[in-house]
Amino acid sequence: MGRPILRRWLRDETGSLTILSIYFLMITLIMGGLAIDFSNRAAKATKMQTATDAVAHAALLSRVTASAQDAKARAIEIARANLSVDLHGAAIRAGDIEFGRWDTDSASFTADADARDAVRVTARRIAARSNFVDNLMLHVVGYAGFEVETSTVFRMWEPPCFLNGFMARNVVDTQSNNVFGEYFCMHGNDHVSLNSNSLFKTGSVVSMPDLADLSVPASGMESNLGLAEALRSSWYPFTVLDRMDDAIADLLAGGTTYAPGLISGTGGIALSGKKLDVGSFEPGRLHTALTCGGNQSIAFQAGIYEDFTLVTNCKVKFNQGVELRGVIIASTNTDPKAFNSPSSLVLGLDDNCAPGGGAVLLTYGGFSVAADLAVHGSQVVALKDINFAAQATGIKGVSMIAGNDVNTTSNVQMNGCPPEGVDHLLTERVLRMAE
Repeated sequence: MGRPILRRWLRDETGSLTILSIYFLMITLIMGGLAIDFSNRAAKATKMQTATDAVAHAALLSRVTASAQDAKARAIEIARANLSVDLHGAAIRAGDIEFGRWDTDSASFTADADARDAVRVTARRIAARSNFVDNLMLHVVGYAGFEVETSTVFRMWEPPCFLNGFMARNVVDTQSNNVFGEYFCMHGNDHVSLNSNSLFKTGSVVSMPDLADLSVPASGMESNLGLAEALRSSWYPFTVLDRMDDAIADLLAGGTTYAPGLISGTGGIALSGKKLDVGSFEPGRLHTALTCGGNQSIAFQAGIYEDFTLVTNCKVKFNQGVELRGVIIASTNTDPKAFNSPSSLVLGLDDNCAPGGGAVLLTYGGFSVAADLAVHGSQVVALKDINFAAQATGIKGVSMIAGNDVNTTSNVQMNGCPPEGVDHLLTERVLRMAE
């Protein structure tokens, strides 16, 4: 009796599907757990990447005017807001924020604590910091968590248009029969206005946010040869103008940031009198003329002025026949003609775009030259309008940046220089992600 029952029990396959279902359930749970673990890792990595992007942007933006220590402190505040210590541990520390330089050609970052050109930020959730990303399933087989690192490099980019040409936060307005050469750029954040019969050579640029806003006569696209090829759509924040205060303060303090090596000696030489000549200045020294009230002016008499820095609150008049070479002049005067000349002002040495020898003029007001302006590898930055009439072949490398408009004349050859051929104290610097 007992043996037949035993044989039936051994042959009985009832319930086999239940056992198979258990196997499938275990496999499903394992695969689901693995999916959760890897999805969690991916989500944490995305969160960390977003954080390093934000921290790098904040660090480099702060570094423009702040010390490395202060810039890092600001960046750590952003890091804590994006990656709370309670949830992520010390994922970004001060040592994970590195200032340095970015080499575009090799696409490589080199750390340099004194640099302001680039920053690399790395977020780390690793065992050494006891903040690795915990696992749900893999810890069962001895894999407690994932180590995750993400990094971001931001760099400062200098738009080429700010190195050569006419840049206006509002409008650039030029007249007829001009020639615009290679490297030369015109940009208006509102628009650009052109007349007829100008030539735009290969490598020249005309830009504005909306090309539909270009102001030309009805036949302008046909009568301005090369214009169609030169057109670009661009917009810039013009942060360069916001840094003028810092630049002038730096010049008064010795120019270590904006004009390194150009100012020698201790302190500034206070100028007396309102008429200045070549003998009023000492080469390599900082000079000041800060005693003007209202619309009082100082006047440069005819002559060739070389290698000095002047900071003044006066209007500055350049009499006919003034040439400025290797000179920096900054005026905090806000008059629309804070810098003015009746004619024949020459900015920079005519050296066929060789480095050095240029002049830099900065003003809270405007710049106005009635006739015969010549510019060679030099810069004019004005918070108000820039108005001038130039010589027929008078522009060979210029950076003119206006807070309002740039207005110029007819019948001029406006030639650009390679970037090293134009002396700059200020230029637009835009943050860009490098990697």
